[in-house]
Amino acid sequence: MERQLTAPASARQLLLVERFRGTHGTMINPHRSIATLPLRAADLVIAVVLGIGGSAIFVFELSLVGRAWSWAFAHLAGPLGFAGIRVHEIEIGSVIAFQLPFFFVGANAPTRLQWWITLIVTVVVTLVSLLFRDRWLPLGYALRLAALVQTTALVFFLIKPWPFPYDLAGYITTMQVAAVAAIAIIPLVLGLTYYVIDARFRQKLGLTLAVVAHLLVFVPLQYMLQSYIIARGSLLLMPLCFSLFALLPEVMIFIALYAWGMSWPSRQLRGRRE
Repeated sequence: MERQLTAPASARQLLLVERFRGTHGTMINPHRSIATLPLRAADLVIAVVLGIGGSAIFVFELSLVGRAWSWAFAHLAGPLGFAGIRVHEIEIGSVIAFQLPFFFVGANAPTRLQWWITLIVTVVVTLVSLLFRDRWLPLGYALRLAALVQTTALVFFLIKPWPFPYDLAGYITTMQVAAVAAIAIIPLVLGLTYYVIDARFRQKLGLTLAVVAHLLVFVPLQYMLQSYIIARGSLLLMPLCFSLFALLPEVMIFIALYAWGMSWPSRQLRGRRE
């Protein structure tokens, strides 16, 4: 009778063990974000306070962000060959108001020469992308994607089915607003992902400051460069800038710094998360 009772129990235990065994016979450990997730009440409080508080502080200091970006635009307008800057006033309710800068310059439709030069460069990039193999293959795919996006712009300005609906100032302002919104939700995103894992408080605060500070410096430089490229190269380059070089770099920066933060030593184990 005892054998009949213990045999099924042993079989169930064996099945539970085998569920986590890989194809090579090794055990499959839980992902590091789950294996180091002792959810304490203090962690939840820190996640809520740091997540909501960090986003709120950033939103209420948007006027300071706007002044800093305007200062950067104003000091680089001359070296880039622009006459100066203008600002776009944005109000959120009656509580928050801030300004976002853009260069006092326009962008025109491409000339015939600009169209042909862009076409030749696009064809060359496509052919070069076919040469990448092995570990360089992802770069080849990225170049083909860029060439595909640029091809759609070339076709549009060739047949001109309707007037191009965007101008340079509106594009730069709109993308800065999107970047500001992305930065504002970073503490909230980290509150749901990083603040609840086994990390020290200074690591949680440090990662937040690192990501936000990096983007606060990166975003104005990003759109000053795009302003220069589109103003000098015509509206033909705006679709490519928008598709691959607008919010995508910000997302990649966040992922890279988040992965770096996940590699830091944990609070309790005093070792790296595996």
